[in-house]
Amino acid sequence: MSAAKLTLLLYASTAGVFTIGLILFPDEAYEGAYRGLYIWWDTVMPTLLPFFVLAELLLAFGIVGALGVLCEPLMRKSFRLPGSAGFALALGFVSGYPAGAKYTARLYNEHKLNKAEAAHLLAFTNAANPAFIFGAVAAGFMHNPSLGLTLAIAHYGGNLATGWCFKFSHAKIYEHEAERSMLREAFEQLFREGLSDNRPLGQKLGDAVQNAVQTLLVIGGFMTFFSVLLSLTDSFGVLTWLNYAGAGLLAFAGSTPAYSAGIITGIFEMTLGIESLADIPAAVGTQVMVISFLLAFSGLSIQAQVVSIARSAGIPAGTYLKARLLHGLFASLISIALYSFLNRAAAPASSTPSAESFALWQLPAFFVMLACLYTAYRWIVLLKS
Repeated sequence: MSAAKLTLLLYASTAGVFTIGLILFPDEAYEGAYRGLYIWWDTVMPTLLPFFVLAELLLAFGIVGALGVLCEPLMRKSFRLPGSAGFALALGFVSGYPAGAKYTARLYNEHKLNKAEAAHLLAFTNAANPAFIFGAVAAGFMHNPSLGLTLAIAHYGGNLATGWCFKFSHAKIYEHEAERSMLREAFEQLFREGLSDNRPLGQKLGDAVQNAVQTLLVIGGFMTFFSVLLSLTDSFGVLTWLNYAGAGLLAFAGSTPAYSAGIITGIFEMTLGIESLADIPAAVGTQVMVISFLLAFSGLSIQAQVVSIARSAGIPAGTYLKARLLHGLFASLISIALYSFLNRAAAPASSTPSAESFALWQLPAFFVMLACLYTAYRWIVLLKS
């Protein structure tokens, strides 16, 4: 039997099992759907809707295009990518995932990137938008807006560090671009894009609201669907086993099944996992570190969206998937360094932090161990080739 047939059989069997689960455990499925919808409606929707509308307006007025022009020197010198890639980077950071994947695919289809460059760009242009980090995570889930700066610097800094690491995966084949006035060209790009959009202001605002709501509905659908899958997995007993297995693997760092459950939930669906971890009594520094990792990993639900966009455009997704672990490592380590300087006032709220939290300085060692193992694996593959 071919690999394609085996893959199809696996997908069909999994879908069949979960369909049976909906029939056997209707109450659990309902609770999972309710939880996903409640978090989306209570926290995600009110924090992201205004920002998504403004992001659409920034795009319509040409501001995002101007930011892309200003990012061109960074893309050429730091990442070995053409200057046009700065547009996807700016939009990916402003709009959030999976916007970076959409515009990377657009640049690839317009032949502004080759396949290797597109795979590289895809690895670090899909990030959480600032409204989600500052509004939904820091203020909404963690009830501490001051943590937003630490999370944001760790997230975006780790993403750029990840992009720098993968710049050696391809040769710089484009011609050297002559030095020019970037500020002047940024204004020219702003006027070019803004004036080419002939829609009246009212229509631009209406389209921005419509696109923002559609994006949020897709996010809510993924959150609800994966929340139901997690509930059914728990009903089958698989999630409980994974929780205790995770706690056993991280027992040296003081992990518990409750905290492992939050991490595993976040691996499947990032927002649900972050919300779970924020509710568990733990040292604030520990929460910042682990949540930084989940923001970087982004969860299988978001990864599925990005991979789907990449494959439909013919872009390999392997580099993107590898980059999620590396981004998680960088973001975790950066958040540890920043927390002690920027958030000394945010002391642990729990009187028993050791019962439900990792040892703050031991978990990074686990990430470093994973990074070393992955590096050794890549060297073995390189030597064999």
